[in-house]
Amino acid sequence: MKLGIDAAKKAGGVVEGVVCYSGDIANPKLKSKYTLQYYVDFARQLVNEGIHVLCIKDMAGLLKPAAATMLVGALRKEFPDVPIHVHSHDTAGISAASMIACAAAGADVVDVAIDAMSGMTSQPAMGAVCAALEQTQLGTGISYEAIQALNLYWTQLRVLYSCFDANVKASDSSVFTHQMPGGQYTNLLFQSQQLGLGTQWLAVKTAYAEANDLCGDIIKVTPSSKVVGDFAQWMVSNKLSKQDVIDRADKLDFPNSVVEFCASGGARRTVLTRRSPGSARPADGRVPGAAPDQDHPRQAEDRRPPRRRHEGLRLCRHAQDAHGQVRQVDHLDRRRLVLQCVASLLGSC
Repeated sequence: MKLGIDAAKKAGGVVEGVVCYSGDIANPKLKSKYTLQYYVDFARQLVNEGIHVLCIKDMAGLLKPAAATMLVGALRKEFPDVPIHVHSHDTAGISAASMIACAAAGADVVDVAIDAMSGMTSQPAMGAVCAALEQTQLGTGISYEAIQALNLYWTQLRVLYSCFDANVKASDSSVFTHQMPGGQYTNLLFQSQQLGLGTQWLAVKTAYAEANDLCGDIIKVTPSSKVVGDFAQWMVSNKLSKQDVIDRADKLDFPNSVVEFCASGGARRTVLTRRSPGSARPADGRVPGAAPDQDHPRQAEDRRPPRRRHEGLRLCRHAQDAHGQVRQVDHLDRRRLVLQCVASLLGSC
């Protein structure tokens, strides 16, 4: 992140550092690594890099009013001169109250959506939040009449696109359990329907929470949220519980995204390489598709018959020997890799 922050600043841009919110810092019974101190410490790292704005990204709409007061209050006290911006989703129907709590605790900006486009997996209603703050010292100064004029336009426009609307009719407070990001909720619902799992949506949401636990209770934003979503659908399709995955991991063929997630962990010292037939290896020093150099010993290996596409997937693990050699692990051992990944994550929780 430091590289991107420095580059944006040198280019004269406004740098907004983001802290993704998960869990519930106001719940003392919830044993989570995402504590109030965790967020303050993470925000301090961003501020020390010289960001201009600090954002709290509540991608799943988990930020409850009490937690909002604690979090924004602590950040405002720690960084009195840094603008604080809060982004949330209204999946559970609680976001309007939370944004008002954020404003009262010292947030400078809270995200809302015009009424006709608000609620559920979108943001809280602009008209409602502005009206709630109107008679307080936090009044926005935005005209009620102007909001209604804009809302009339978007109400009519939404009718034109109603055939593309997701079939989500009401709030879903189970988000506090499954923690599915608002931006993924409707997409995963559509994907589940296409996979024949539409009638098992409740099971997919339950499996999403279990898959998240198996992945180590991760921050779920693109692409990590896709890993959990793929994992959940795979579990439901194969009628697997969390315990089934743990018990049978050495015999299961996991989704590619889950394998890639497990392989990317530096602590597990693994790396996933995917090569298509005829592509150059990074060490070859040539552009993919270029004619091979006959004098280059490594390029000479590329003259062998092309492999089928699925054979290009390999999992590699650094061997524990004195010579620093790297040994190839057959793609069938990906099951063992996921098992080791799950075991290590569960052991660290």
